[in-house]
Amino acid sequence: MFLNFDFFRKFYLKTILKMMMILFISFTVSLIPLNENVVISLVNFPDWEITVEQGYPLVRKIEQKARMLEDVSIARIFNINKEYQIDYNGYSLFSNPKDEEIKAKFFDVGDKGFYFQIFISEKGQLIQSYGKCLERGKWNNVKKGYELISKECGNNAWQFWEIRRVPIVIKDNNELNAQVFIHNTR
Repeated sequence: MFLNFDFFRKFYLKTILKMMMILFISFTVSLIPLNENVVISLVNFPDWEITVEQGYPLVRKIEQKARMLEDVSIARIFNINKEYQIDYNGYSLFSNPKDEEIKAKFFDVGDKGFYFQIFISEKGQLIQSYGKCLERGKWNNVKKGYELISKECGNNAWQFWEIRRVPIVIKDNNELNAQVFIHNTR
């Protein structure tokens, strides 16, 4: 009886490749940290982060390493029906299809402008709304930062973002409850 080992080798190779692809896709989907404290920065310029201050989103240079929960660059991303809401201390990013400028408003469940899609590519993450990608816009002298806009998606370095978790410093103002823990490693 003659067995065709070449057939079995190709079959197993295809099966293994399919399993690896499924694992890769499931791993890729889980790269977006949900319900956690994150910053969203430009891939090629990691110090330039999306901030929301007084309801106005900008891209600013933030060199701060220790972050407080109230910092203007701290965001939380929520998954709502396979789309994402990006929240900055009560203000959510908002996109209007008739306007390229991104705004920050109080969240309204029924308004489609609050929902974004996040796609992962080899160059970084694309954040889309109404088929347009978030992008660093022109410099605003009054606000001292770059505007956050939406433009047609392309191979533009200003459209690729990195969403990363950041540690938060929690400050206890109550001196009676403050405790110092010293750990001796000797």
